[in-house]
Amino acid sequence: RAQPEGESHLVLCSTRMADSNFQIISDDSKFNINYAEYLEEKGLAKHGAKYHVVSIIGGQSSGKSTLLNRMFETPFAVMDASRRQQTTKGIWCAPAAKSHILVMDVEGTDGREREDQKAFEGRSALFCLALTDVMMINMWMMEVGRHEAANLPLLRTVFEVHLRLMRGGGVDQPKKKTKPLLLFVLRDYDESTTAESLRDTILEDLGRIWKDIRKPAGEENSTLSDLFEVEVECLPHYKFQKQEWSDHVQRLSLRFVDAAQPDYIFKGRDDKDVPADGFAEFASGLWEKIAKNEELDLPTQRKMLAMVRCDRRRKALIEELKHNAKEWDAV
Repeated sequence: RAQPEGESHLVLCSTRMADSNFQIISDDSKFNINYAEYLEEKGLAKHGAKYHVVSIIGGQSSGKSTLLNRMFETPFAVMDASRRQQTTKGIWCAPAAKSHILVMDVEGTDGREREDQKAFEGRSALFCLALTDVMMINMWMMEVGRHEAANLPLLRTVFEVHLRLMRGGGVDQPKKKTKPLLLFVLRDYDESTTAESLRDTILEDLGRIWKDIRKPAGEENSTLSDLFEVEVECLPHYKFQKQEWSDHVQRLSLRFVDAAQPDYIFKGRDDKDVPADGFAEFASGLWEKIAKNEELDLPTQRKMLAMVRCDRRRKALIEELKHNAKEWDAV
């Protein structure tokens, strides 16, 4: 729905669940102001730059929450197969059980329940992409090469805005050492087409999207690989190959939670601009701007957060020195 003028996009929600997941963005697109408290409560805020964020987008009822729960031992609600209606509404998060990973589960695309579906899809995907190390795009194998089903219009919008967001309208910005990873997870893979061929098709589609998007001044010659890394993972059929699916997902999970794995997915992804104890504050400001459709400049926002936090620390140290000075005078 349209946001009334002057209405805040922050709201005090009572959506925390006993089994540890938490609704960051509510059904009506409000940011939950209890988020910082939640991260503190779960112990995630104390890890400095040693944390990672994973998100997932994809079609409604495509098994996103089931996949996350199996990979990270999270407690996201899953669909009742007998009813096939929307389960995840808004954006939820939960900590992974065995590592310092914050997992974000995003409302499915192409749902019938939301009137502003396309607008919310764009906002939520952009929000998650700006925050995450790895964005998983969950889709069925048979959707590869199909424009709408493969979420290509959504990715086009997100790429276009993300490029403006990261590059600040053509102003030179320091480039991060690592880039977000777009991990396409292809469900119900039946080997009728090779995994290499599916990956090539996805890369061709992404390349066409990138070529056609509007680019800010100074970025006309930028390529998709300048901002993103892309991988494709093919999963066996969930219903008819239960054991194979489970084994494959377990191996995929190890890439996220076991740093000793040769293909550890977070290798080299430790250059965090936002410390864990400032993550909720940064996410809140980001959603506020996205929801209001304001022009974004992510590097500048990160710099502003760092400046605010440094100023707070400076004031706290001054107060501590004043207190100590009074004690010394008393002695």
